[in-house]
Amino acid sequence: MRNRSSCYPIRSRVAAITSAWLRALSLGLLGVMLGSTPAEAKPFAYVTNSGSNTVSVIDTAINTVVATVPVGFSPSGVAITPDGTRAYVTGSPVSVIDTATNTVVATLPVGGSVVAITPDGTHAYVANSFRQTSFSGSVSVIDTATNTEVATVPVGSRAFGVAITPVTFACPLVQGLWKNRLDSWPVTSLTLGSQTYTQAELLTLFDTPPRGDASVILAHQLIAAKLNIANGSNPAPIRSAIADADKVLSQFFGKLPYNVGTSSAIGQQMVNDANVLDRYNNGDLTPDCRP
Repeated sequence: MRNRSSCYPIRSRVAAITSAWLRALSLGLLGVMLGSTPAEAKPFAYVTNSGSNTVSVIDTAINTVVATVPVGFSPSGVAITPDGTRAYVTGSPVSVIDTATNTVVATLPVGGSVVAITPDGTHAYVANSFRQTSFSGSVSVIDTATNTEVATVPVGSRAFGVAITPVTFACPLVQGLWKNRLDSWPVTSLTLGSQTYTQAELLTLFDTPPRGDASVILAHQLIAAKLNIANGSNPAPIRSAIADADKVLSQFFGKLPYNVGTSSAIGQQMVNDANVLDRYNNGDLTPDCRP
């Protein structure tokens, strides 16, 4: 079976820019980034304030600062993860802001001017203009799942910028299309919860009518979503939904179906996850994909 981590390849090339310092915007603001979570209908602007070691959060619907977040020394660059849940702010150290609460949830002992995040949201790349008190010619690679530095790439002295080439993701396909395109399946088995299912077992689940069983409702959408990701669709919009779906299914012994009523608390959780995955499989969450 294909390792789940292989569904999330880093298919981007990093271009480290080691020339001149990125000029500050007016009023001493060094960085501005728009971000919004899937649950939010409106975006927020995140602005780094190098003079006060803070980040201002602007509600773009009313153009008003709604939060001020203390961060590391001399913040400059800022980047938002594709799912809108985290803001990475460069400085010394790099600060990670939870956009739901606008609080710093992690810091990393690297220091730089600009940060860029891979299109799949799995890694952040920081051009290190300084680490501690010394200028550095390196790029730090941060695993966004654990907020740890997993690699340091030597580049030219005083690295001040970083950019990542765009990636074209495949458009997701709905459950019915996967059911009838067995030859197109990128894998022949999947893990749902803590159980591994063969292609024949997955097809049996596809053919099982829900009849009010929340576990089957979830399984239909989870199978399609995992096939889509293995086929090259962007995993970022549903990473948290898939993790939650696997977690809730892992509470049961044996294999699906589990006969979970949709009115129960756990059934409602399953249905909620299924609804998010259904939107993904229908392309609602990936408007920039390519067929």
